[in-house]
Order: sequence, then C-alpha cells, then structure tokens
Amino acid sequence: MRVNNPVTQQEHLLRDGEALMSTTDIHSHITYANSAFIKACGFTEQELMGEAHNLIRHPDMPPEAFADMWATLQQGDSWTGMVKNRRKNGDFYWVRANVTPVYHGGELTGYISVRTVPEREEVTASEALYRAVREKHAGHLRFFKGLVIRRGWKSVLSLFQRLSLSQRLFGALGMLALAVGVMPLAAFEHWLAGGADRFAACRDGELSPAANYQAGKKLSSGKCKKLSRGNRPG
Repeated sequence: MRVNNPVTQQEHLLRDGEALMSTTDIHSHITYANSAFIKACGFTEQELMGEAHNLIRHPDMPPEAFADMWATLQQGDSWTGMVKNRRKNGDFYWVRANVTPVYHGGELTGYISVRTVPEREEVTASEALYRAVREKHAGHLRFFKGLVIRRGWKSVLSLFQRLSLSQRLFGALGMLALAVGVMPLAAFEHWLAGGADRFAACRDGELSPAANYQAGKKLSSGKCKKLSRGNRPG
C-alpha cells in the first residue's frame, strides 16, 4: 500500500456544506477534480491530473478499509465510508466518502467520488475504530461494503448511520444523472454545492456512529448478545 509522508498532527477542517468531487479512470488515475477538492487537498489541479487517487491517502487509514472499498466497487456496487486524507503539506482532513463505478454502454469507464463533511462524532468513532484495526485490537469486527460487522454474526452494524437514506439518494441521483449524460460535470458541481445539506433534517432518530462503535465493541467482547429492536439498523 502506498505510504505518503511526511504527516503532521494538524487537522484541516472543511466548511459545513462543502462537497468534494473527483472522477478517475478505471485505473484510479484522476481525470477531474472540483475546486473544493483541490482546495482541501492542497495540490494544484495540474499536480492532481493523471495521478493515482491514493496520492492523498493518509497512512492512518487501515488497508482493510480500502480492500473493502475495492471489493465492493468490483462487484458494481457503491461504497460509503469515513476516510482520513492527507493534504500536500502533511495535514489531514476527514470526509464521508461515497465512491461509485461509472458505466457507459455496459462497460466500466471509471469511478466518481463525492465527499461531504462528517459529524465530529463520526470522526471520533472512526479514529477509534481505525486505530483498533491498525493495532489488531478490533476483535471480530470487520469491514463489509462500508459497514462494520461482526464475523459470523448476521446483524450488520453501520458505523456511518448518520448518513441518512435521503443523503445517499441525493448523491446517487446526481451520480446517475452524470453517468447517463443528463448533467455535465460543471452543472453537477453546482448542484452539489447547493445540496450537500439538503436532507440534514432526515437525520433525527438514527443511531450515532459513536454509539454504534461502542455497540460493536460490546458485541466483539461478548458483553452484548443482540441489539434491542429499537436500535436495529433499517
């Protein structure tokens, strides 16, 4: 796995409502980056074009997360998860990323990624989970299509429950319009900028990532045998 150094312990905070977008070819080489993404990562557009997308990968990200992402994409499915990225100067920033394969005429032509600003509790939960994975302390928890599940157990625990169904649909509809040529990239970028928080009101009542990860830890240690009906995802 590519290791990008040096790194600092300085976090670069994104503005609420920002939507970072990029597209790549089938080999994950960057073919487009919107202005928000360019500003966040600290590289110039010229430095980004044609480069592998892992140019911004932070060494704190566990390889298991990206292995899960690629396994999901290769099945033709979208992947949504928390990602810690590295800026050009070594600082870091967190995003809630959605990556989707793009097809034209039934043939895979590349990937599109839209990243939004996560809640702080999502960041806290993800930091704890990814640290546990890196240090081999995650027990029976593993990644599955952007979710965190317990091996051999049917109940799925989503670390990213704060991403509401409406938000997923918002991103998916935009990507679909882009993929079929209904909406050009420039229009899609403008649409994203105005709609990143369009469905924020739909978050009420969802399980928080921090509580979700704690539930996962209990399941892994055997302290909790099942989720109550009120806390089951879906």
